[in-house]
Amino acid sequence: MSYSDPKVVAQSFLDMCTDGQRPEAAEKYATDESMSQIEVLIRQMVMNDIPLKNQYCKYFVESCALDTTHQIANCLFRKVCEDGKNNSKGMLILKIINEKWLVEYIYKRDKYL
Repeated sequence: MSYSDPKVVAQSFLDMCTDGQRPEAAEKYATDESMSQIEVLIRQMVMNDIPLKNQYCKYFVESCALDTTHQIANCLFRKVCEDGKNNSKGMLILKIINEKWLVEYIYKRDKYL
């Protein structure tokens, strides 16, 4: 897995989250600062009996735009569900740390990634 392309990192992170592997995704693709955000997300899902593995929806990274320093990327993604309900958009902010693109912040319209 190459960490040199923010779009590839963002998609890999989302794929692992959809597959119920949020802690593993965070460990592999996220900054230390975003770990607490993902831990809160998992606790909310467990408290509300929401399955950690999403069998009906997929996330697709549509684009990533670099800032002027080329150190931060804003990656827009779309959630697409089989039933056409609960479709939404979100954004991941990635930044370069030690020459690797890593997820720093998750913004989404629905509560559960």
